Amino acid sequence: MLSSLEPTGASDGVDPEAQALMASETEAALAHIATLPPDQAEVVLLRVVAGLDVEEVAAIVGKKAGAVRVLQHRALKRLSGRLVRERREADVTE
Repeated sequence: MLSSLEPTGASDGVDPEAQALMASETEAALAHIATLPPDQAEVVLLRVVAGLDVEEVAAIVGKKAGAVRVLQHRALKRLSGRLVRERREADVTE
């Protein structure tokens, strides 16, 4: 029986601070993905976030598997470049 003073879910063993940090990081990742061209963003969401394989994504987006791989590569390269630039800018302003 739960004590009336114990918050629901408090005994599930998840650190609230870690959970908040993870949610913040997820939100930041989704914001970065949203800056991509729509076809690249869709492929990244389906491949990386949803965990679908190339053939599944190709069927969903109506493209060949090779095109999906190229879109994913370009998207991840673009995101990587942005993150590197953001870190450099942050280091300069510190």
